[in-house]
This record gives sequence, C-alpha cells and structure tokens, in this order.
Amino acid sequence: MGKRRVLGVLGFLVLFPWVVSLAWMRQEGVGLKGESRWEPEVEMGSGSESGTRADSLGLGEPGREGEGENPGESGETKEEDGQAAPGMRRINVKRGGIRTHVELEEYLPGVVACQIPEGKEYTYDPETWKCQAVIARTYICRLMDGREEILEEELDLNYPGTYSGGLFGRRDGAVRRLELAEQAVEATRGMVMKQDGICILPLFHELSAGRTRRGDEVFPYLQAVDSSQDTKEPDCLQLMEWDAADFAGRISGIPGAVPIAGDQLKGQIQTVARDESGYLTQIQIGARTYTGDEVQGALGMPSSYFSLEVGEGKVTAVVRGRGHGYGLSQNGADHMAKNGWKWEDILYYYYKNIDLIVE
Repeated sequence: MGKRRVLGVLGFLVLFPWVVSLAWMRQEGVGLKGESRWEPEVEMGSGSESGTRADSLGLGEPGREGEGENPGESGETKEEDGQAAPGMRRINVKRGGIRTHVELEEYLPGVVACQIPEGKEYTYDPETWKCQAVIARTYICRLMDGREEILEEELDLNYPGTYSGGLFGRRDGAVRRLELAEQAVEATRGMVMKQDGICILPLFHELSAGRTRRGDEVFPYLQAVDSSQDTKEPDCLQLMEWDAADFAGRISGIPGAVPIAGDQLKGQIQTVARDESGYLTQIQIGARTYTGDEVQGALGMPSSYFSLEVGEGKVTAVVRGRGHGYGLSQNGADHMAKNGWKWEDILYYYYKNIDLIVE
C-alpha cells in the first residue's frame, strides 16, 4: 500500500468517518461494511461469539434482502454523476446520503480486513490472507448471482468505519490489516470457488474443535475434515460458568422455551445428539429439547461443541473451538500455510470437489 493510500486510511480511521469516507472512497476505491459471520442454526461467517451473526445461517443463506432502497428512490439520496464501466462487478454504496459505485476488487480489502481475528494481522501467513480473499469474493459473487451490481445493504457485512468493531485495536494494526488484505486481494484477483458452475457458500470459522463439520445435501462441498492442529491452541478449550438462576433464566428466554427454575436443574440436562465431529446438535433441558445452536446463543458460548455440568448452585460448560465449525478453519488454514501449503491447496482441502475459477 503506497504512502498516499496509507494516509487516506489513517484519515478515514481518525477523522469524521461518515464525512471523510466518501472522499476517501472516490480517491481509493474503498467503501463500507465486511465481516462475514455465518453460523448454521441447524459463524461467509465465522461463527464465533464475535462472528455469529449472518454466523445465522440455518444452513440457509446469510445476508438480508435489500431494504427497498435503490439509487434515486429516496429524495434524500443523491447519485454520483460518474457511471460504472459495463461488465465490471461493483458495489453500490451510500455515504452521507450520496450513492456511488465501488469496483468489487477495490471493495474487497475492507471486507477481508474485518474477517481476520484481532491480533492475527501480526501472525497469519500471507497464504491464509489469500484464502480469506477468495472466500470473501466468492461469497459476494454468490449473492450477486450474475448481476453486475449489488447494493451494499444486501451483503449484510461489516466494513471499516461503519460498525462498532471498527478495525480492531491500534491504528498501526489497522493499517497493517488493510495492507495485507489489499495484497491478498490483488494476488487472487478474480478468483472464486465454484461447484457445478455456481459459487459455493464459503463458510468459515476461526477455530474448529479438531474436526470440521459436514453440511447437508444442499452443501456437498462442506465435508468433515481433520483440523486437529486447532486443539493445540491454548484458547481452544474454555471453561464457562453461570449461577443456576442466571443459567435457567437464559434458557427460559429461548423462543418457545419451557421455563425452568434454577433449583430444578439437577438431573434435567441431558445430551441427546452430537454430529460426527462432536458438535452438540440436540440437548434436553427440563421438558424441552433444544438445538446446540440455540443453547450456545442463549449462553453466549463461542461454539456449539460443549458439555454442561450442574453443581451446587451453578452450571459449568466445557467449550471447544470458536465458531460454527463448517468450512475453513482460519487457525487450521494458517497452520497449513506455515507448513508450506499454498492457498489453493488449503481451499481444496477444506472445500471438497470445487473448482477455482478466475472470472
């Protein structure tokens, strides 16, 4: 990233982002929103507690419908005079009531920058960043579904300066993050993952529980593969604890729950089913059976690979991994990259029977 671009990024981060970002976009070709957080309810999401939002997938498609807002429809929205070149994929973004177009390849670095976990800009291998660039591009192209343009609102992604998470941490880390993301996007320019001619849904997560999860028949490229290096990370295993009343209140707050009191928990929690990778899929608490994702969300756990134990006045959970466990494990991918794997081979490992195609 050149000196001029770095200065533009710094101004974007420290000045008045809603005012400055439009001018910066025009100069640098960067726009709004990008952390894919995809989490099957069965977190292009990551699926951890910090990545379980459209990490709301069911395995359904993340993202949301456009909110009926197209250029020219609102009296408060102005359209920039410049016209996008035909045949160029672009994102239609809005800043300060003004609509403009950003070329997809120029938009992607901000997306990728937000998808890399905090602090990993100093440790992740360049091949890991390249994997993430292809994942982000594939996800957006899947949503575009052959269109040349898509509203940013349809992506349901975070982007630097437009969400509370910002770019994480210190300014120098944010600049480094954007530099590495830009390099990864350029190195993989135009590359997407397809199966049967259609862009796949490239789910990813931060840290598996040791093995990734199999998707259903709609997502045959999501297979269970070994990612045992993840279990060697010091924060793969976490202990969490709630007092019994708090735990019962959280479970009773699940939509459709059968309320249960804290003093009724002993003998009332039973694991019903786990998938082949060990993630909990069904658990009975009191008179109702819940999905692992429902309980994970209610308790704020980073993964649905967990077990619960009731003690005297408290409930303890042992949780493994961070994220929903589907698709690429960022930590596993980085371990592979540091051992000489190229980004293409890493993607072929985590997503089965796909084609890497430049479009």
